Amino acid sequence: MSKAKRKAHGFIELAAGQDPIVDIVAIHGLDGHREQSWTAEDGTIWLKDLLPNEIPNARIISYGYDADTHSFSRTSTQTIFRHAEAFAEDLSRLRRKGDPKRPIIFLAHSLGGIILKKALVLCHSDAFETDGNLRDVYASTFAILFFGTPHSGANGVQLAEWMGRVLSMCMSTNDRMLKALNRDSSELENIQRLYLPAGRRINTIFFYEEYPTPIVRGLEEL
Repeated sequence: MSKAKRKAHGFIELAAGQDPIVDIVAIHGLDGHREQSWTAEDGTIWLKDLLPNEIPNARIISYGYDADTHSFSRTSTQTIFRHAEAFAEDLSRLRRKGDPKRPIIFLAHSLGGIILKKALVLCHSDAFETDGNLRDVYASTFAILFFGTPHSGANGVQLAEWMGRVLSMCMSTNDRMLKALNRDSSELENIQRLYLPAGRRINTIFFYEEYPTPIVRGLEEL
């Protein structure tokens, strides 16, 4: 893994907020980046350049992790569980430096939504431990905005896996997370089953595309 790639992992503060009363926490999706995934073609990072104007009293932070399915260097072999565990622990550690009980609004894109749900399951379970450090993350979660998160899996994953096998002849590839995102994936079913009790008290909004998304050479995701 390159040094520049490692630097893009973990949390980055995009806006400190004016006397912040809420944390807005973003997590990107598959093949994403903690800043580039939220950046328009003109270079505007809407979490940094636009959102603070609308919500000036919010601290805005974005999380990066190795979600690459292919790379000319190396790809991660981490599982959804390991990513979720690292996300929850890093967020808890960051919040303990300030106000660990400040309300949280999560913005989760694609795979990031699955990792977030798994992380909240871990935090919800930890809430029953007398010395758990993750309880405040779950207890402080006010709302989640899911952007194109494949809660039940996604069509087109098998095509992406086939493309990965082709690319593996000239670069490093990782299909572990792709396999987990297949429609009717047992891993996704298990995460959803465990998340339902934890998610009942959380305000949730879902954003999704209404039209097929081109994948490659005119082929469309069904």
